[in-house]
Amino acid sequence: MPFSSCESVIDRLSTIVDGEASLSMRVRFQMHIAMCGNCRRYYRQYKAVSAAAQLVTPEDLPGDFDRVLGPVLDEIGLKKTRLAPAADERRLPTGEGASLAERSGRLQTDR
Repeated sequence: MPFSSCESVIDRLSTIVDGEASLSMRVRFQMHIAMCGNCRRYYRQYKAVSAAAQLVTPEDLPGDFDRVLGPVLDEIGLKKTRLAPAADERRLPTGEGASLAERSGRLQTDR
């Protein structure tokens, strides 16, 4: 039996995308998105955003990222770590590696 509501699909989406869902949950999810175009579209978008977020490196973040987002991460209980390099540590693009935009262009999504 598929999930009974779109809300139950959305509530479990990160578990499914992260590969942490049980076989039963994955089957119910697949049955639901086979019948529900809205959830199918949302799932594709969620996977694309998740894949893009994984491409971001500390060098891609603005220099004030920790100052601006640090208190928010503390508030929601995430361990505060220094994510962005300090302004004097930022490197100019060297051509050795792909930029974030170039890496993002390589994303493939189900259409």
